[in-house]
Amino acid sequence: MKWQSLISMKNLKLAWRRINTGRNLQYKRFFRESYLVYESGAHSHIRELHDALAAKAWIPNHATRLYIPKPSGLQRPLSLLGIEDQIVLQAIANQFATKLYKKRQRVELETVFSNKLASPKDSIFFMERWQKTYSAFQDKCTKTYDRGLRWSAHFDLSAYYDTISHDLLLSIFSPNSKEPDTINTIKGWLSIWSADNIAATTAHGIPQGPIASDFLAEAFFLPIDTQLQKKSFQYIRYVDDIRLFGRTENEVREAAIRLEQECRHRGLIPQSSKFDICRA
Repeated sequence: MKWQSLISMKNLKLAWRRINTGRNLQYKRFFRESYLVYESGAHSHIRELHDALAAKAWIPNHATRLYIPKPSGLQRPLSLLGIEDQIVLQAIANQFATKLYKKRQRVELETVFSNKLASPKDSIFFMERWQKTYSAFQDKCTKTYDRGLRWSAHFDLSAYYDTISHDLLLSIFSPNSKEPDTINTIKGWLSIWSADNIAATTAHGIPQGPIASDFLAEAFFLPIDTQLQKKSFQYIRYVDDIRLFGRTENEVREAAIRLEQECRHRGLIPQSSKFDICRA
């Protein structure tokens, strides 16, 4: 990842526009007034951010973590980042999206239906509406059943965003580490954003809430998507909700074992309590 491209005014401005047009409304409602204030002088604010990044003087801030109750009785964390932290995180996601655009197109709406990138690549809208892609996910499951693949398994991951390795994530973008200083800087930022205090910083986890994180989570899973798309069974994914289809129970069980191995290889934790094989 080239430092100058990452911190360019063009990329930072695009990041700010994509934050404004993002449809993660539950997250954005915490920042409504802050966004309005920042927008009133957006060009000068982004210029100051660019200058601070160029001088290597910009310092990220830890997230404020909130917990939202889920229907199960457990809680879903939201990581509230400062406005500039959100912009820099989105700028990183912009670079990932450009680099992985063609690879993602091979799996989008074929096996992967979550967080589809918008077209064209430089659109101020980062991703397509989730309602459209989730409907396509449901249609794909139905069509797979109609093809005679009646055995299925539901596979889920535990604390997916919290277990994403920073090293593995950045190796997807830059496997040869041609700019180690940039990569190490981003690792440092990620470790700060994924924790709410300095004592809790780790080498894994991305903040939940920003749309940038949603795409980085997709990028992290892309090697698994590519591997499993080539197999004889049907693999379908929406974020960390994965469906496996086959013509026999054994075919689906073998698919589940292969998927589990791929996930554990990348430090992800399958949620055994939600795993089940049945004849649909």
